Amino acid sequence: MRINIAFEDMLQEAALEKIFSALNCSFTIVNRLSHNGKGYLKKNIQAFNKSSTDIPLVLITDLDTSPCPPALIASWLPGMLNENFLFRVAVTEVESWLIAHKDAFSSYIGIPKNKINFDPETIKDPKEFVVNLAKKSKSRDIRYDLLPGPKSGAHVGPNYNGCLAEFIIQHWDPLIAREYSASLSKAMRAVTNLHARISKQ
Repeated sequence: MRINIAFEDMLQEAALEKIFSALNCSFTIVNRLSHNGKGYLKKNIQAFNKSSTDIPLVLITDLDTSPCPPALIASWLPGMLNENFLFRVAVTEVESWLIAHKDAFSSYIGIPKNKINFDPETIKDPKEFVVNLAKKSKSRDIRYDLLPGPKSGAHVGPNYNGCLAEFIIQHWDPLIAREYSASLSKAMRAVTNLHARISKQ
């Protein structure tokens, strides 16, 4: 069952693949459409919608500072979405989906579980939240990967994406995380429905 995926970065890519696996979706990814950022996705949104007529396409982007997912979708693509174009928005960033598997994430970062005893979708800046958690980590490797150097001028560490991608691949369970993330739960339900529909074609 062929499918294309579009995403901002390697974390979203890894999360999508893990979701497909967790839901037992028999997708074969034909094209991975990304140029490191939201701008590329927004620029090509009309082309993605049109091309999904031939091969279904799943796109994921972060909500960031937009007021809500429907508003973001409407601003990018006014009008009707092709039924085979799945446009999903992580609230507020894909890191929120990772943090939603609270036990696994706290264990991986090396901080107490009670540091994430709330709704991850209420975090205004999940990247900053992850970096602040890493400051308290018992793991030297985690601190090195996730924390920016004092003179780097960066917001995240040198192996931020690689470190969190490893968490996704080895530890993250979206079936658990969706219980604590409404946007993830909706995205997984939409993927299930898409898979069921195109498997009948």
